[in-house]
Amino acid sequence: MSLRIATYNIRHGLGLDERLDLGRSAAVIAALDCDLVAIQEVDVGCTRSGNIDQAADLARHTGMRPYFGPAIPFQGGQYGILVLSRLAVEAWSVLPLPGQEPRCLLTVDVVWAGRPLRFCATHLDLDADQRALALPLLQRAAAARGVPFILAGDLNSTPDSALVQSLVTAWQAAASLAGPPTYPADAPTERLDYILAGPAGAWRVEAVEVIADGLTSDHRPVRAALEWTRVVGGSGRGRGPL
Repeated sequence: MSLRIATYNIRHGLGLDERLDLGRSAAVIAALDCDLVAIQEVDVGCTRSGNIDQAADLARHTGMRPYFGPAIPFQGGQYGILVLSRLAVEAWSVLPLPGQEPRCLLTVDVVWAGRPLRFCATHLDLDADQRALALPLLQRAAAARGVPFILAGDLNSTPDSALVQSLVTAWQAAASLAGPPTYPADAPTERLDYILAGPAGAWRVEAVEVIADGLTSDHRPVRAALEWTRVVGGSGRGRGPL
């Protein structure tokens, strides 16, 4: 049974044609057809996006449950990250992360195929030193429950960066680090958006794709299909590969 994951920086619905159209963003997300989606640069009640709750709007358009992680008070509202889920959610939390501009990690604990799974979404700072400070917080939060976990988001880091190399060493990249770039969307030259699964070696990557959308945002979405292949922790009695 496949777990379908995506990550997408939507630029608060502002396309590269400078048109604000959240419905267009929602259509891209719906077409991804995933169980869990990590979304970055989401406005809730901000003036620039018409004071609407973009998290609620995206949930309504996609039929998924929204979990919003506010990072910055902005223009009378909040700016942050969002997880949309088709899966049953047991708990969720927001952890502040270091950043010249405030950042956060949104952690959502779900049940998938009868087993617990921790899904972590983030959007890291532009500054490499601040990202380095966030790294151990990400690693601890992802592994804290001792269950399978996924990290997805805009890491503002290239594949050869110390941060991505550290995560890939400890975990597993669901997308080839040598694969298509994701930014800027109209003529991408850099991979900044990732899906990583842990613990390392416990997942099989069935498919991964960078969606060729050069208009809806300044980032391209990344989608992956993963299969869990072994039990981690506990006795493992009665549980085999899915």
